[in-house]
Amino acid sequence: MKYLFIACLFSLPAIAEEPIKLESKIVGDKEQPSVSYFVPWQEASGVDRLYQNVEDRYDNSLEAIDRDVMLRSMRIYDEMNLENNPSLNSEAN
Repeated sequence: MKYLFIACLFSLPAIAEEPIKLESKIVGDKEQPSVSYFVPWQEASGVDRLYQNVEDRYDNSLEAIDRDVMLRSMRIYDEMNLENNPSLNSEAN
């Protein structure tokens, strides 16, 4: 009985505490304008540039190439070693 009384005595403060309510508000970024205006700084060069054929846009970049030509180009590129040539990098700076 004594232990029951002690247990009830210590549990009273736990029951008496009020529940904590967590609240939060999400506020968006107020720095951004609600409306955007796009003003051209340069006149359009012409209507022709607005309406181009798909074939004209991609040129010949998607055409099949000859295997020998590709291998020769890669070999020449490797021989020139443009990416790792320190003399070309120092001249550019």
